[in-house]
Amino acid sequence: MVLRLSEIYTSVQGEGPRVGIPTTFVRFGGCNLRCPGWACDTPYAIFPKHRKEWRVVTVQELMDEYRKVGDDVENVCVTGGEPLLQQNVQLFEFFDALIHIGGKEVEVFTNGTMRITYPLASYIVDWKLPGSGEDPDNRTRIENVEFLAELNRKGTVPSSAVKFVIAHRDDFGLAVRLWKKYLQDTPLQTFYGAVWENGVSSEQLVNWVLEYSLPWRLNLQTHKFVFGDIRGI
Repeated sequence: MVLRLSEIYTSVQGEGPRVGIPTTFVRFGGCNLRCPGWACDTPYAIFPKHRKEWRVVTVQELMDEYRKVGDDVENVCVTGGEPLLQQNVQLFEFFDALIHIGGKEVEVFTNGTMRITYPLASYIVDWKLPGSGEDPDNRTRIENVEFLAELNRKGTVPSSAVKFVIAHRDDFGLAVRLWKKYLQDTPLQTFYGAVWENGVSSEQLVNWVLEYSLPWRLNLQTHKFVFGDIRGI
């Protein structure tokens, strides 16, 4: 069985709990969402028309390439697309090799609609709001958040987090309600940020968060401020 690799490279983490940390990014191809409310910033890892660019690799081939690209940094970000669409047996074998053999820390960026079962990675769940054009009430995502909160309480893995990408005031209002219902009393961190184009400004979002006295962390995709919107950096 194989994995569909879109790209692999080493840079610095631009968002989430480990922002600024040297990180090797392993991006897999394929996604179960389309977010029609805005343009995806990684279309080459999403849409079927890009499949010819994805490389089909075994776990051993991926580990060999990873060792050449990023074995000298401690943090590995597994992303997509939606990485949990990959064959879980092979994906978890890759995680095991990174963690148990390589001594690395693994963070997985996911939309949360696929069931999370691997307990030794940390997860950043991108909770899609109506501005994305996707369903914010996905039951699996809610169950995943409960699962990750319990893992964090046990202290067995680095802290996981939820991220809200906000397009307008209605998105913000729903994010507040979701946080109060599912996140406020958990150890999960909450991040928020503006849609990367044609949405509410970061300044306005900060003002709303301060107005509501929310303990959220601003997410700015700092890699784009450093490098611009360039692939593979």
